Amino acid sequence: MRVALSGSAGIGKTTLARRLSEYYKVPLIAEGVREYLREKGLTLQEARALSLYDFQTAIWERHSYLTQTHSDFIADRSFVDFLVYASYHISPESDWLPEYINDVASHAFDYDLIIILPFGNFPIVSDGTRETNSLYQRDIHRSVIETAERYAGNVCKLVGTPDKYLELAVAAIDATKWQKSLASELGKDDRFLESFRL
Repeated sequence: MRVALSGSAGIGKTTLARRLSEYYKVPLIAEGVREYLREKGLTLQEARALSLYDFQTAIWERHSYLTQTHSDFIADRSFVDFLVYASYHISPESDWLPEYINDVASHAFDYDLIIILPFGNFPIVSDGTRETNSLYQRDIHRSVIETAERYAGNVCKLVGTPDKYLELAVAAIDATKWQKSLASELGKDDRFLESFRL
């Protein structure tokens, strides 16, 4: 299964991604921002100010490479997050934005399931890589939901409290696995397909 967790910062994506990776024993694809900043020795603001192009494309290229490399994974972020953050932080006049958006959008179906966690169950704590403005984060979260519903293939919005996230996410993933398995089996049976042709 190729599963990604999406949404604004500080909602529990990273914690749930780790737990799901352990539960299913599949690779975890980290969100990438922290690794990039650590490697470059920069703060988030410094990275954006120095070269937004280098920052944004390096993180996206790493993410897309890893999602193409692994047949099964749990990813902390999806193409949806990259589209939303680009729309907030990159000037529409940037000559590289259209190519970047097209590249990111072309990966919409690299995921079997995108899980969006609810907003507001945790206080937004500064960790040096996230914006702590709750209005900004709420706006990002709303945009993630709208973008996922419009462009992603299979989306599940979790509801409830954090103590139920793992149970709910496992149920959603297992249901998606069953759907895929059924679709695969039905696709092999020409007689079944023939009965639905006009």
